[in-house]
Amino acid sequence: MAVAVDRDDVMEKRRVFRSECQRLVGTTQHLDDEGVEIPDLAILLRMPLGDAVHTLRCTDAQKKAAKAIIHVIVRDCLHPAMRPIDIYEAGSFKRGTALKFKFDVDLVMKLSNFDHRRMEHYMKQCKQALLDHYGDQIYFFEHSHRCLQFRVSGSLEVDLLITGDPEQNAFNNPVSYYEPAGSHEVDDKLKLAKHEFPTFQALVLLCKHWKYLHTGKYFLKSFYVELFCYRLVQEHQKNQRPLPLKEAFRIFLLDFISGRLAVPNLNRYSIANLQPYSAAIPELQTYARETMQEHFGLEACKSGYRIRTAMRLDGESACECVYQLRTNSADNNNQDEKARVGETPEWEGACRYVAKGQYTGKRWGQPCVAKWFKAGVVFEDTFWSQDLKAVEKAAEILEAWNLYAPSDYLVRINRPGVWEKQTDQQKVLVEPFLPNFQKFNSNTGYMRRSTRGSDVTDLMHALSHFSYHYTSGKYLLCDLQGSRNGNQCTLTDPVIFSTDRKFGLTDLGIDGIQNFFYYHTCNRFCRRHWIEAMPKQIYVAEEGTAFAHQARRRDESNVEVVRRRDEGDAFAPQVVVALPWLFAFLLLFFFLGLAMDRDRRY
Repeated sequence: MAVAVDRDDVMEKRRVFRSECQRLVGTTQHLDDEGVEIPDLAILLRMPLGDAVHTLRCTDAQKKAAKAIIHVIVRDCLHPAMRPIDIYEAGSFKRGTALKFKFDVDLVMKLSNFDHRRMEHYMKQCKQALLDHYGDQIYFFEHSHRCLQFRVSGSLEVDLLITGDPEQNAFNNPVSYYEPAGSHEVDDKLKLAKHEFPTFQALVLLCKHWKYLHTGKYFLKSFYVELFCYRLVQEHQKNQRPLPLKEAFRIFLLDFISGRLAVPNLNRYSIANLQPYSAAIPELQTYARETMQEHFGLEACKSGYRIRTAMRLDGESACECVYQLRTNSADNNNQDEKARVGETPEWEGACRYVAKGQYTGKRWGQPCVAKWFKAGVVFEDTFWSQDLKAVEKAAEILEAWNLYAPSDYLVRINRPGVWEKQTDQQKVLVEPFLPNFQKFNSNTGYMRRSTRGSDVTDLMHALSHFSYHYTSGKYLLCDLQGSRNGNQCTLTDPVIFSTDRKFGLTDLGIDGIQNFFYYHTCNRFCRRHWIEAMPKQIYVAEEGTAFAHQARRRDESNVEVVRRRDEGDAFAPQVVVALPWLFAFLLLFFFLGLAMDRDRRY
């Protein structure tokens, strides 16, 4: 159940949090940012150890800004919501091996009475608390069963690792669930390695930079790279003079190419060895060979090491050290490039025709729809781009909604593609066909009534309200329509209202937002602390989607403004409910007084 929160306080905290995030944005440059000069490997390999560390390591300004953000999240959000035993930083950010161009912060949260069977419940609690406090300033990734990953205002990635105290295992939790609790010991060993092996820190930063330059499907996790480098310096530098950075990197590549991929794990609560799983190895070894040939020559790949086939090791030990590209859980993609569609439209809207067809490529035989504009309605190129931009924003909101999970329904969105007809090169919008089509609300205030035994309509209205709260009042998702299949609802053609009206001709801006709240009535899926705009009737509610110049406005003299319920209004019904109880207490005291008076007389 959501805790009542003062709406003005929520907005003020979000403003403060946003300003803290802007400080970090000002200190951080990412490798894919425009104008950023990417450090060249050849130059880095010729640098002294100290210069290489200075060039690659996370700066003091970045550390200070990131710590300020983490402090706010822990103090204002995680501590009140979860009441943990302890929360502390871990990982490369703490060890001083985080890159300035690409770094995240590991947060370990220890809970009392930790029960691994309630992990999903812990995750949901954290998600709801973060969304309630920070809205769309928090963007969640697909989490693992032990780690909640999220990005803060596009500037800082956080891995929240939930665990307990291994000395107090009252629920017989598997040892692996205490892996985050072992991070203290790991951090201490790797921090000590920086002083024991002078090449270690520079080599770790260089190898991490190398892995982030890779553009393939797979890339190595940072912790695995650090363990790989730790083994290397132990084998080649102990009781000897420090290895030159270039020589150490050459050995790193040779070890990788030759198949020496299994490295000892320093975490005593985790598995003994880590290595990439077999599907990723060929791609990663090819990348290592290409780097070796570019910087050390072809013969360097053959000298000193016998090339071996890497040991096949799948399962948890392999998956823990390789990332794959992420997909959006809210997407229902085209996943095709060809379709056959009739020329005669089967449906007609205010500005577009719709025809049904079939995919003829990867989704062979599956139904699809094609949409195109009526002649003279609008410039197609401009509207298509705005249409797709609205879909992108809607997908972001839906993913947050699915994570918030006020019910068991999963809401997805059709992600269309802009194709061209082979006959006349006219642009059409193609997306999967949705059977049992329903309209839930419109962009002028139409609200479908919920039928008995059906939750999906109320869910859709609550989703629109949630979108305004989640985005801190910047956007509102509406014109929700689509189909329901079991506990899943797929939407199409959404409309986004924005304060600067940047989502095309159906974006009615602030007027549309205020108009929505005039017609919207909160239901059991809405939360009391969700923020709202001042309700104001501006448009006549109609079921169809309307362009801004088509939407019928109320006559200005008849505009009705609805006053927001203040605390007094909310308190009035409670007073009415309390009156009978007050009357009963007065009667009780009256009869008690009579009894005491009778006792005194006798």
